[in-house]
Amino acid sequence: MIGQLTSLALMVAALLLVLSLPLGDGDAGKALRRAAAFAFVMAFVPATLRKRGGSQPSAHADRFRHAKRRPEHEHEEHHGHDED
Repeated sequence: MIGQLTSLALMVAALLLVLSLPLGDGDAGKALRRAAAFAFVMAFVPATLRKRGGSQPSAHADRFRHAKRRPEHEHEEHHGHDED
């Protein structure tokens, strides 16, 4: 949910910035750029205010939950040394 809100805020910021470009230095252009800056900052507020004590799963954690894991013996790197 937080990840979706962050994405939405970033999209709104980009849209407002693009809409402000043709308006130049006029009052409307400046207001749109201020709104874009506000939306951009608000996109990162939840990540900075999150509690530090408990680790919350990231938005992409569910993709890797069912990933196959290698057996432990495949994790070891072999560098061509013979084990005696």
